[in-house]
Amino acid sequence: MSTGRTEEAAGSGETVCVTGAGGYIASWLVKLLLSRGYTVHGTVRDLTRNAGSCCYWHHKCTQGCLCCKCRRAVVVSSMVAVEVNPKDWPKDKIKDEGCWSDDKEFCRNDENWYSVAKISSEEAALEYAKQTGLDVVTVNPTLACGRRRRDDSSGVRRRRAWQQAAAPPAAATTRNRQAPSGQGPGARRARPQGMAGRWPWRLCGSIGGGQSCSGIAVGLSREMLGPAVTGTINVLKAASAANARRVVVVSSMVAVEINPKDWPKDKIKDENCWSDKEFCRNDENWYSVAKISSEEAALEYGKQTGLDVVSVNPAVAFGPLLQPTLNTSCQFLVYFLKGGPDQMRNKLWHIVDVRDTADALLLVYETPEASGRHICAPHFISAHGLLDMLKSMYPDEYPFIIGIADLISKIGRESIYDMDHPAPMPSDKMKKLGWKVRPLKETIAETVEFCQQAGFLEDLEGTPCRFPSLYNII
Repeated sequence: MSTGRTEEAAGSGETVCVTGAGGYIASWLVKLLLSRGYTVHGTVRDLTRNAGSCCYWHHKCTQGCLCCKCRRAVVVSSMVAVEVNPKDWPKDKIKDEGCWSDDKEFCRNDENWYSVAKISSEEAALEYAKQTGLDVVTVNPTLACGRRRRDDSSGVRRRRAWQQAAAPPAAATTRNRQAPSGQGPGARRARPQGMAGRWPWRLCGSIGGGQSCSGIAVGLSREMLGPAVTGTINVLKAASAANARRVVVVSSMVAVEINPKDWPKDKIKDENCWSDKEFCRNDENWYSVAKISSEEAALEYGKQTGLDVVSVNPAVAFGPLLQPTLNTSCQFLVYFLKGGPDQMRNKLWHIVDVRDTADALLLVYETPEASGRHICAPHFISAHGLLDMLKSMYPDEYPFIIGIADLISKIGRESIYDMDHPAPMPSDKMKKLGWKVRPLKETIAETVEFCQQAGFLEDLEGTPCRFPSLYNII
């Protein structure tokens, strides 16, 4: 990678902060920064295991309530934080607010990450309350049904049951940091009525002659949207307060390529192209909505405040991991090697090496002329093409990839290029800054080698390999 600076002089002891430092891309970035002489401060979601929970962002949002002097924060948790295999709780004893799901370990071992996130987030919120004195209560709703409120302009309204947990019939439970007089911590109970999400906002907005409510924090049914945008803005505000010289926001290709408005289908998409957020909302593709919304918010914040904000939009990242567990993008590749019961779209996939992504982030940070958005998608290959490449690279080691061929043949060769993706996306803007990347075969070979050594390619009896469902949505 060419940055116009020698590696020895690059960091010069400068201090940088990497949020989500335990993540796949961020961990490689931290390693790179340290090798270049930077002092790195990192934030992680979970200090014990840097995956599977939303602790960090819930902490930042709760911290924001304290800074804004809110009189109370209401955190929407879930019944899954109460009922899943609780330790030291008799099976015939009715579960109440004193009951916690199995300290996350049962859920982790079962790879029930939704429940791990809910348990961890509620624990973090209540612990933060104890430490700071902020009045925090939590609500643990069961399966919620009712009319769904929409905030988009399409006027579309649907009916849907949002399954937050498979739980016995109950309205909701609350846990409270502060106890009524004469009772122990967490003793206050309530049975709130109504639907979680936007309905509390509607109710609060009608209090006091239509004034908006500034003293309550509620979670949306679409859990990732609030943390994505609010967390991004919180970080940017902290960067402004610290007089940071530049903030690099990691977005995604999904913020570029999905059904963009007013963009000819045969025109190559570049950094000026934005995915249609409303299209993603209507398709309930919340991952993409979160990525689009947070990148938009970050760039707008930069315009309004003068903070130097740039964004990077990486494609599907392959490469060795610095974590002990398999992540979603590498599971994508493992599925091609092991096979399984799931089907996939035979679309054109853009791929980047995770280490090249880290190089791109540092390059954009260090290069003064870098501005705006930066696509990182140097390689592209169809699902069928990737299968053929793996067959040629590993003709004997993985005979079970033939099973994937059967799946793909059912989808059809004619769909190698989706209608919305007729041409590969360039990374010309990054390359003009001096970005250099590894060959695709090298990336795949080193990813497969790592997965072999880590045992990710071994079969587990009774546990079929699954294709990540996210990649059939985005």
